[in-house]
Amino acid sequence: MTRSSSLDVKNFSVGWICSLLIEYIAACNVLDEIYPDTTHVLLGKGDCRAYTLGRIGKHNVVIVCLPAESPGVVSASTVETTLRITFPSIRFSLMVGIAGAAAGLKEDVRLGDVVIGTRIVPYEFGKVTHHGFQYTGHCPRPPAILNNRVNHFKYKSLLELYIGHLVQDKARLLPVPLRHLFRRPELEDRLYNSDYVHTTEDCDCEKMMVYDSSLLVAREPRLGQDGVRVHSGTIASGDKLIKNAQTRNDWGSMFNALCFDMESAGLSRGSLTIRGIDNYSDSHKCDRWQGYAAMAAAVCAAEFLKMVPISDIPQGQIEIMDEVSRVMTASIKEMKSVLDSLPSPGNNMTTLMAVDQRLGAMEHRLALLDTQQRSAKALETKLDMVLERLNNLEKTQRQMQSYFSQANAIDGDDDSFPYNLTRECQIPSFEMVDNSSDQSSKQSLAGSDTFFKAELASSDMHRIEFERSIRPTKPLPPPKPIRFRSRPIWEEAVRCSPGGSLRL
Repeated sequence: MTRSSSLDVKNFSVGWICSLLIEYIAACNVLDEIYPDTTHVLLGKGDCRAYTLGRIGKHNVVIVCLPAESPGVVSASTVETTLRITFPSIRFSLMVGIAGAAAGLKEDVRLGDVVIGTRIVPYEFGKVTHHGFQYTGHCPRPPAILNNRVNHFKYKSLLELYIGHLVQDKARLLPVPLRHLFRRPELEDRLYNSDYVHTTEDCDCEKMMVYDSSLLVAREPRLGQDGVRVHSGTIASGDKLIKNAQTRNDWGSMFNALCFDMESAGLSRGSLTIRGIDNYSDSHKCDRWQGYAAMAAAVCAAEFLKMVPISDIPQGQIEIMDEVSRVMTASIKEMKSVLDSLPSPGNNMTTLMAVDQRLGAMEHRLALLDTQQRSAKALETKLDMVLERLNNLEKTQRQMQSYFSQANAIDGDDDSFPYNLTRECQIPSFEMVDNSSDQSSKQSLAGSDTFFKAELASSDMHRIEFERSIRPTKPLPPPKPIRFRSRPIWEEAVRCSPGGSLRL
């Protein structure tokens, strides 16, 4: 199904990035609607990439694939940057494809499963010291409008969505030459021991029969007929393809990762990665699960995108683009009408003056729009700062509540606690001592009095510091204005001198 109406760059708000051809085919076949090929009209200056335009739910989506034989972090970053320049209304992008699992570490991730990356770790970013390599990389988390719906999507995948059945349905709708690529392989899902390395002659990883079952990792059979589960967590990303089981285990444990890919570390702040598992990042890696895993990831991405309401996408930038389009269209029409109304083409001076006037008006409109956009960005930055401060205050409040509840619990249960807030703040009782008492009693009273004063001062200091920490600091009052004398200095000196006369 295609749309006959005209398209514009401001109508597309979601970018979909693939790295392999088989991922690109899967992405194009999960679209609810495919728009006509008008990329030659929509392309920006210097952009020579091919885009597939379509719709999923209520979202207009732009699908783009990395250049052939060009995987990696840099290639993904370049493609996303060009995508956002050509389609400036894009609010977030999805990186959808296949990846290798870090099996058996945190979750039971198997072939055909899908991992949603709530955290991306660029494991190759760091520094080399005399103690070895120290990881220092960091990638921004997915936007809140996507991250807040990950758990809800996982819940739906357990009860309502049957991802495996959806993948089979999509594979049946493909052309006959492509159907076998996206079917679930008949080859058994096998996870070999980490110390068993693939050999061409004796290994049975690509054969239907298992010769030595002791080389396999014992796993319980998965219940249910669907066979696909959705996981969420950390994805380790770098330019290296992991095909070593020991490296997989070491890095997987270090970063608490669920899988490894080669592109997610190059994406910008408004991105989410969804990966289908086609191998276990060891020497037994093969390509038989690529199509099924790519289709599973594409189906999950499409179903996940349908859960994001269109109202969650900020409309400020789209409104600015609409205003720019209206201004430019009206100006061009007015300039054409001025040129058409001229009696003869020889009146060049009148034409130039009219064109110059309209260009000046257009520059003024564009300057106003630029000011509006900068104001909107500044307001968004201030809102982010306010939200961050509110989060910090809420965190501090929770820590204080936990601290006081713990202190009260210790005061009620354990009498041997060395510093009890309730007991230390109590004022000890004293008895009157007769003047005729012995010297030892006086020394005891003096010592008790000194201890009492020290403890009282300590409690007062704690109280003052606590009040300062919870009370906002008020600005100092403005200084009082200086009142000058109404009489001259010599008159005041004469008035104040004895006898009322000033002697020099």
